Amino acid sequence: MKRIWLYTLLPMLLPCLGQSQITLGPDDIPAFGTVLSFGVDTLPFEPGIGQAAAEAQTWSFLGLSAGETFDNTVVDPAATPAGGLFPNATFAFEASNGLYAYATLTEDALLAAGGSAPGPTGEVFTVAFNPGQQLLPVPATYGSSFSSTFGFQLEIDGSDFGADSIRIIEQGSVTAEIDAFGEVTVPAGTFEALRQRSEVITNDSIYAKVFGFFILVDVITDTTVTYEWWAADGVGSVCSIDFDTEGNPTSATFLTAVNGEGASAPVAAFSFEQAGGGTVQFTDNSQNGPVSWLWDFGDGTDGSTAQNPGHTYAEVGAYVACLTVTNALGSDVACQTVDIISQAGSQLPGKAAMAFPNPAAGPVQVELHSWAGRSLKLELYHATGQLLWQQSWGAAPAQLYLPLDGQPSGAYLLRISDGAYQQSVRLLRQ
Repeated sequence: MKRIWLYTLLPMLLPCLGQSQITLGPDDIPAFGTVLSFGVDTLPFEPGIGQAAAEAQTWSFLGLSAGETFDNTVVDPAATPAGGLFPNATFAFEASNGLYAYATLTEDALLAAGGSAPGPTGEVFTVAFNPGQQLLPVPATYGSSFSSTFGFQLEIDGSDFGADSIRIIEQGSVTAEIDAFGEVTVPAGTFEALRQRSEVITNDSIYAKVFGFFILVDVITDTTVTYEWWAADGVGSVCSIDFDTEGNPTSATFLTAVNGEGASAPVAAFSFEQAGGGTVQFTDNSQNGPVSWLWDFGDGTDGSTAQNPGHTYAEVGAYVACLTVTNALGSDVACQTVDIISQAGSQLPGKAAMAFPNPAAGPVQVELHSWAGRSLKLELYHATGQLLWQQSWGAAPAQLYLPLDGQPSGAYLLRISDGAYQQSVRLLRQ
């Protein structure tokens, strides 16, 4: 049974780096007042934890999604409501939900001492481990390992369960080994880190007190395998991933910011440019580091997961294109209307129309070639889809000049059509 205070208990150990390995020591703990922000991903995900190895590795967890978030503030245990019950605690964490977690740093271990949490009617529930649950050996380096036991007893009011009181007695064991080291990236940044694999087995015996006697109601046994990355930059545990006994990831808790500095949810934005023939090039302009993109082009076709896709629309018309961007802290959507002014179609046999000079700083001459003498409609559009000029002929001339004077620099599109055939000419104005 993994409790929330173990997620909030993130020890701070000042590192000293060797050339090829990392060592975490007890010299320093973070200053009181440091705020650590975390996200929790409980959706199915592929964690990519890698293998145990004696060589440095790299891990990236930017693809995790924060379904829940919380903050931990490093505080003096003596200044907390239940601090008197943890006289040996070295430091504590105050979570944004009112929970406190206490840790004790000894000469050879970092221990979870227990925690306190507010109850639904204002009472405070306190759990003190005896013995404490070891979280990390001290000093810690690649190859370090430990095995230890821990436990606690908690008694709460049982009136909601038809009993005088409910008593929970937990006994547990933890076996851990630091099996890898290297560089880990989370939304808060990139850190030198040790990876520790631990297996925690807990047995919770639940008793109900009825008529003055405690009766055993249930025994719950649980096994959790956890891979945890302890950073060498004085920020403690930056990522912790839990697995069930079948090897399936169940949750991941990861650092998103330190003192407010770190990642933010993305802000979606994009631009587009029409290239003629119904083809549009989309460009992602989103902010805050999205790691995935999902495009809906608005025409019922399959979208795209590319960052900057191109797409060809089959019909002339107005389409609402939307981009959804996502990172570990959330997602955002942006939509724009795309006016398709020409579509992919049959080209007129013979020599195609040409425009020159192109690019142009002044007037643009168009040689219609095989279009000359036909019943034509010419339309001039800005690349955004705005119609600037149009003209029709019963018998088109061999050449003409486009009214680009006074138009700003940029891309333009000339559409030529006679009802059966069409051609688009892309123009650039300097």
